[in-house]
Amino acid sequence: MKQDIKILAKLLGEVLYLLSFFHIVPSIVGLISLAMFQDIREMSYITMFASISLILMLLGRFLKRIDANLDKLKIKPYLIAGAVGLAWLIVPFLGGIIYYYTGLSPVDSMFESMSAWTTTGFTAYNNVTDLSYSVKFWRSFEQWIGGLGIIVFLVFMISKNSLVYDMVRIEGREDFIEPTAKHTLIKMMKIYVSLTFIGAALLSFAGMDIFIASNISMTALATGGMTPFTQFSPTAIQQVIIILLMLTGALNFAFHAMVFEGRIKKAFRRYEPLKWFIALILISGIIGMVNGINPLSSFFHSVSAITCSGFGYDDLAKKPEAYIFSLIALMIIGGGIGSTAGGIKIDRFIILVKGIKLQLRKILHPRDMSIVERYMNSIIDEKILAMVGVFFFSYISTLFISSILLTFHTKNFVESMFEVASAMGNVGLELNIVPSLPTAYKILLIIDMWLGRLEIFAAFALILSLYKIIRD
Repeated sequence: MKQDIKILAKLLGEVLYLLSFFHIVPSIVGLISLAMFQDIREMSYITMFASISLILMLLGRFLKRIDANLDKLKIKPYLIAGAVGLAWLIVPFLGGIIYYYTGLSPVDSMFESMSAWTTTGFTAYNNVTDLSYSVKFWRSFEQWIGGLGIIVFLVFMISKNSLVYDMVRIEGREDFIEPTAKHTLIKMMKIYVSLTFIGAALLSFAGMDIFIASNISMTALATGGMTPFTQFSPTAIQQVIIILLMLTGALNFAFHAMVFEGRIKKAFRRYEPLKWFIALILISGIIGMVNGINPLSSFFHSVSAITCSGFGYDDLAKKPEAYIFSLIALMIIGGGIGSTAGGIKIDRFIILVKGIKLQLRKILHPRDMSIVERYMNSIIDEKILAMVGVFFFSYISTLFISSILLTFHTKNFVESMFEVASAMGNVGLELNIVPSLPTAYKILLIIDMWLGRLEIFAAFALILSLYKIIRD
């Protein structure tokens, strides 16, 4: 038991030490804001960010030095997932300290930070526009880091234990981008930073000031959806750019790697989810148009839903139920595995559809005939179907239970399911319900956001690891 706790503490030390450096960035933004706009509030925020950074650095260094045998992870893989689960609770808690300092309650601070880190996009603030530049940047920066964070954690887990590799084998490839985790992370970061700069430049050329453009580019690419202002009113050309950024964030990093390497035709030919993205967006967009919604608005919010970005500028509470149901379906499906998006992932959805097709073909053909279905480069076997099926069942069951619980407050199951699907899918679209939610229901959505970002199994692994630690 004592050794397991040491291993968890050592792993968390690495996370906290890295987090300490992240807090330095908004301090720099605060210094620039103080110099340019003489916002006196920035002095206290700079001090807060710097203090948190120092505390996390010292605590991280202390935990990293704990004498723990990490080789035990080979026989106790649940500790890796447990460490990741704990990290996704501790990091939002620490990230929310600055929100508490701005005046939010403890629960609202955790809600805001969990929403940011999980790239969900819900907000507890009534007025974002009046926040200081450093705090507004921190909200966007949390989403930007969180968008890549789940990929980093996933690669970290795989590099520690090959058994976890089966969780992502349905991507249809035997590696990520590079032969090693280290090279994968470096390439991912280069792609992520490059795309962020490109997005900010395009939005700046489209009329946004550089600060807003940078924030929107970060949150759109992270499929987060938070904005540095209360009212989001993009122009038509800005909407088109944001649509492209949201789609880019929802695509697999291996796809981007091939594009950056000049293998564009191969990337578009090989990456099967892209066709499904287009088809599903068209269906939802047309449903909206048929029900009288402006075409650009209809497609914008459909893209926002399936990419789990959460950008929205229309009052969705006033939209027809047919369109609302289509958005719920898109939020549940979500973006691609190996992307910054949430949901059950479109890859799993495709495999489920092909699994149904496979079973029907087996029924209609002779028993001795060999029948297979492929997803990209892999044959869909019974093991993959079982794994995807269990995940889908777990996800939908959790969604329905949470929706029923929220209905005790909203008295409307469709509205509740929309909010829960948005929370679990780490989307952020809402029907103007979240700001007025009682504390208990905000905690429910915090749990849903956490479960959605961890893809449920890691959360179960955390509970299992804590149980095993106590039992042993």
